[in-house]
Formats: sequence, C-alpha cells, structure tokens
Amino acid sequence: MAGLGTLPTIASRHVGVLPPLHRGKLPPKPMPAPAPDPRPRIAPLQIAARFSPPSIALLYMDMNTHKRKIRQISSSELADIFTRDGIANLLQKRYRKYFDRVEIGQINSIIEQLIEKSATKSDPDGLTLDEDLNKVAPEILIAAKRSMNESYEQNRKQPGDADFQYDVQKTFQPTGTSNWDDDDGQETEIEDEVNFSPAEVSDDDGLFNALT
Repeated sequence: MAGLGTLPTIASRHVGVLPPLHRGKLPPKPMPAPAPDPRPRIAPLQIAARFSPPSIALLYMDMNTHKRKIRQISSSELADIFTRDGIANLLQKRYRKYFDRVEIGQINSIIEQLIEKSATKSDPDGLTLDEDLNKVAPEILIAAKRSMNESYEQNRKQPGDADFQYDVQKTFQPTGTSNWDDDDGQETEIEDEVNFSPAEVSDDDGLFNALT
C-alpha cells in the first residue's frame, strides 16, 4: 500500500464551496388564460318564419342587456344554398352565435314552412303577381327573368310570320286598386322591421305577438 503514494492535501477553504449564483431578476411567470365564460351571451326564445319578405327570424334574450331582440336572416343571405339540410347547417355555422343552441329539428321545420309557402304562392316563373322585386331572392329573380325572356322569344311575332300584324293596339285593364288612385291623402305607415303580423309569422307560442 505504501507504494501507491499519498494524495495531495486540499485546502479546507475550497472544500464544499460552490461558485456564487447570478442574482439577476427572474422572468415573470406567464399569466394563465382567462377561463371562458360558461354563461351564454344570448338565450333563444322563439324561431319563426316570415313570409313577406321570406326570412328566418330568431327572437332571443340578450344576456348582457337583458333585452329581447330579433335577428332576421333573409333569403338573399342563403341564396347559395338550395337544400333544407344545407340551409340548416349554414345557419348553425355561419350564424353560430344565434343558432348553435336551437334544435336542428326546429330549424328544419321553419325551412319547410318557407319552402311550402313559396311553392304555393309562386307562379311558374317563381314570382307572384304582386311581389316586391326589391325583396326577392337573387336566384329567384334571375330564374324569373330567364323564363320571361324565353316566353317572350317564343311568342314574339316577326315580319314574315303568317299571323304578323303591324300597329297592334290593346287596352289593359287594372288587375286591382292602387293606393295612388286614392284621393283621401292618407299615408300608409311602413311596418317596423321587427314587428310581425300573425299572417306573416308562424308563431306557435305567441311570443312575437307581444312585440307588435
């Protein structure tokens, strides 16, 4: 054992001593993300179909202000969708804030009512005789114009046709009375957008009637 030699002596002041730590400021801890508010911002009360102009209306309670409001989705906003299921899915995706808590069966029922009403009211061109063209869905208006152009070309008489006549004059009688013909000076008040009459709205619970 003596041949191994002896270990060098280490000064006691170096034994067990670690280098000093840098006492700089530690980075701030990240703040936790706020938990989502479990309370819904709106509470649906009633969904209904408005037939003139065609639209889907949702009566809901704004939970921030505790006031009842109506959100209307017109047919022009759904013009690129042509199936009932497609419209229902679009409502729950594009307008999720309003329709994510509405049952899909209720939405489908309202869409069916709009489709049936449109089918019974419309003529073969897709328009009614007294339809306000400013409120018609774009795809219906385009289809109606195309149909009218085709009908015009089929019935147009040109020189050389056997039954062609020059300078044909015809008097047309009015199909109904017009407010312009009245001399009583009364003005018709424009109905507010959020008011629905029973004839316009499918409202089983009568909630919309309370607003009129």
